[in-house]
Amino acid sequence: MGGQDRNAPEIAGRWPPLRVEPDARARIREAHRRVRRRIAVLDDDPTGSQTVHDVAIVTGFSPEDYRPCLASPGSTCFILTNTRSMDASQAAALNHELGRGILAIGDELDGPVHIVSRSDSTLRGHLSWRTQL
Repeated sequence: MGGQDRNAPEIAGRWPPLRVEPDARARIREAHRRVRRRIAVLDDDPTGSQTVHDVAIVTGFSPEDYRPCLASPGSTCFILTNTRSMDASQAAALNHELGRGILAIGDELDGPVHIVSRSDSTLRGHLSWRTQL
């Protein structure tokens, strides 16, 4: 950068101060419980679930596999799809099937179910759920 060497402390010294939100996780979960929201995460690779804790993780693709994980308001469920190992048409078909099942469960519940696609940069199987289901 302009011929100057920069070191980490110099660069970090210009960052804004660290923001600490006391009990942020608990407050977010309580907000989800209040509105009875559930979150279903379609995860294309098993390493993604290693970055979270205190959430359900399932490997089955039947609604019976993930329905119990979405039963409680405020719950989050990671569904490990392994679509990263599939070609685009297989990934799209599986995500489509899962999306339909999740939305059907959402219709049975007394609150919304949000679907999150956690997929790799090629977005294999990335769908617009409401328009394609």
